[in-house]
Amino acid sequence: MMMPLYLTTGEIGGAAWSSLPEWMMLWAIMNTITIGASFVWSRLGDRYGWMRQMRWFGFGGMALAVLAFAYVPVWFGPSFPVMVGAAVLFALSVTVFVPMGAIFPALAAEHRGAAISAHNLASGLTTFLGPGVATLLLPVLDPVGVCWVFAGLMLLGTLTTFLIHPPRPGITTDDGRMLPRRDRFAAIA
Repeated sequence: MMMPLYLTTGEIGGAAWSSLPEWMMLWAIMNTITIGASFVWSRLGDRYGWMRQMRWFGFGGMALAVLAFAYVPVWFGPSFPVMVGAAVLFALSVTVFVPMGAIFPALAAEHRGAAISAHNLASGLTTFLGPGVATLLLPVLDPVGVCWVFAGLMLLGTLTTFLIHPPRPGITTDDGRMLPRRDRFAAIA
């Protein structure tokens, strides 16, 4: 929510590095990429593990993407092609979380409806809390500082993935621990 203001107006500590039509084009590129990337990440997650992909490519990628949006214009000025790179990284990282829709019901198999409702609630809360964090912190920090807070929250999310072990038939044991490699590849084949 703060990025269009940061990148296009200079009102909150940035500069007019991009025009509003350029921001809208970046937004369109990000959303277009998410459509195809969602399918790719869902297949990769099924094959190699949901939590591993979210840990490194989701949370880690989002931390890098948020910082890229903050620093790319500072370092490279009004370079639309370089900003497209940051937008692509953001789009690829945000779609890594597609398996969350499967993880919640897997963690509470006996209460799948409630688990899906909890997932929907969590998704909605992020839409509310993200702008809330920016609103609270922008008077104290500049936009780059707020981006560092978001990157820190992503790194905290990375740590939480080590505590979550959803069961996956053919991939994990009933308690969510990975099966030996030979057993996993036998289940995939």
